[in-house]
Amino acid sequence: MKEKDKKKEQLQKSEKKYRDLIEILPIGIAISTPGPRGRITDVNPALWKMFGYDSKEEFLKVPASAHYYDLEERKRFSELRKKGLVKDYETKFKRKDGTIIWGSVTSMPRIIQAEKIEFVNVFEDITEHKRMIEDLKKLYSMQIVLRDINQVMLKAETEREIYQKVSSLLKELEFVKFVWIGLIEKGDFEVKPIVHPGLEKDYLSSIRITWDNSKYGKGPTGSAIKTGRPCVVGDIKNDPRYKPWSNEALKRGYLSSIAIPLKLDREIFGVINIYSNKKEAFGHEEIEFLKEVSGDVALGINNIRLKEKLIQNLKDIRRLFGQEIETIALLSESRDPYTAGHQRRVTQLA
Repeated sequence: MKEKDKKKEQLQKSEKKYRDLIEILPIGIAISTPGPRGRITDVNPALWKMFGYDSKEEFLKVPASAHYYDLEERKRFSELRKKGLVKDYETKFKRKDGTIIWGSVTSMPRIIQAEKIEFVNVFEDITEHKRMIEDLKKLYSMQIVLRDINQVMLKAETEREIYQKVSSLLKELEFVKFVWIGLIEKGDFEVKPIVHPGLEKDYLSSIRITWDNSKYGKGPTGSAIKTGRPCVVGDIKNDPRYKPWSNEALKRGYLSSIAIPLKLDREIFGVINIYSNKKEAFGHEEIEFLKEVSGDVALGINNIRLKEKLIQNLKDIRRLFGQEIETIALLSESRDPYTAGHQRRVTQLA
């Protein structure tokens, strides 16, 4: 066999081993041509399964650009590949069913002929890793807000100050778009909103909310007041309970909401309403956090009311004490007019 044929045979064997290895690897591998319009020429089972396809042939029929969530990201990735190795490039991709996944891509150029190259792209699904990081960030931000709310409870002088500052702090959370607090009065089924400052306040003027059995009392706010438990609407657009307010809510980008009751001595006096621009934004962690917030708010309101009651009691005591002194003076005057007059003059001077 000629030397040239031997080299060709060795190359073919090496190529077969390389292809066989790619097929069995548990990580996604794609072979692609260079350039921003490069196409994918081969993929292993791990990759087409990662993207939700039923076969390699089905995957390869779809243009490479269709797998990217953001086409600008594809252009940036292509520009980086011109410089050689690209390692751990993180971006979003689209699966066959349209769901979004996060991928980390390492791309290496590989010479296949004289001046012809292809890219070997190694994909890793990091969606869960990204989700864990986002969850940790969210938990941390909630803890910071809870700490700041506790400081508000210690320093606030009025109920309104508590409502306004708590609303503002909750609004700082990434998943919160709008907050308002509604109060109820005995004998009145209307929920009176305390308007959060900002552009969203017109939402409250465009809707009516009660906690009776009418259509305006069957939503999350009314349910939270009547049951004493948080009421979550994960999808405002499709939840029948939200029908009376869905148009106004969707117009402003509210996609999910939660209502948390405010309680004092088991009696509900109000409700915290929170809206998000994300569907299903209020899971277990968010609900537990907001329950803790509502408990802190109720405790702060109770302290202010006790303080106001104490001040009023002191005023009443002073008033009664003054009346008793006046009575004693009048009794003295009936016996000794000079002494009584002297007491009044000393009081005026004091």
